[in-house]
Amino acid sequence: MIQLNKKQILIIISIGLLFIALFIALYFFTRPVSKYGNGINISGYDKYIPNLPADRRDSIDTALYKITKNNSNNSNVSIKDAIIRGDSVTYNYDKPTNVNSGSFIVDMQSIKQSYLITYEWSSDVNNASLSGYSVAAACLPANKLIYGDFSCKDDFSSPTNNSSRDPILDYLPYTTFNYVVTATTNTPNKVELDANIILYSSDTIDGNRDSSINKYESEITDWIKSKGLNPNNYLINYSISG
Repeated sequence: MIQLNKKQILIIISIGLLFIALFIALYFFTRPVSKYGNGINISGYDKYIPNLPADRRDSIDTALYKITKNNSNNSNVSIKDAIIRGDSVTYNYDKPTNVNSGSFIVDMQSIKQSYLITYEWSSDVNNASLSGYSVAAACLPANKLIYGDFSCKDDFSSPTNNSSRDPILDYLPYTTFNYVVTATTNTPNKVELDANIILYSSDTIDGNRDSSINKYESEITDWIKSKGLNPNNYLINYSISG
């Protein structure tokens, strides 16, 4: 039996640790950022949305990669500074339906781009109350772009025929503390809008839930009118969280 001295043992241990370190480094440098494929790591989840499941984070990272690539001249999108804009975060848990939903803005100073992320999830993966749009990445209105306009295009605001482009798409997505309005698909005659109204405890106390919903629906139609547009020209799908 070969007897090893302390120096030889330390050398063997050091070599073993080196191989382990190399394996770990190789794993982290070669694995996809997201389990759904390419993604952009976003900083701030633990600070602003600590309960967001890892699966939903992966979905968001991938959605951000796809929209960033579509708005980049570089086919190799490698972003290291994507960060959640703290004052943009909204979150709501609707107890009756067991649906969590929210939104936030992601800023990337290195490429001077920002996007709106909306998401929803439930502890019940088969929850029938989920809308089917678990994650969406969208362009922002000009007044939310801290780095300036970059001619953003997304799935909601880039129809193939620009001559028939509805002017409301220039103002979407529209976000406030109590609702998020986005465009979904174009029907043959009208643009279809999704309006997610977020109710908080102050909106539902003393039996005020219905009146609060009516108030926010009225605010949304008034906002459409403020842009010189007719709310009757749009199919508005209202969903209530909270």
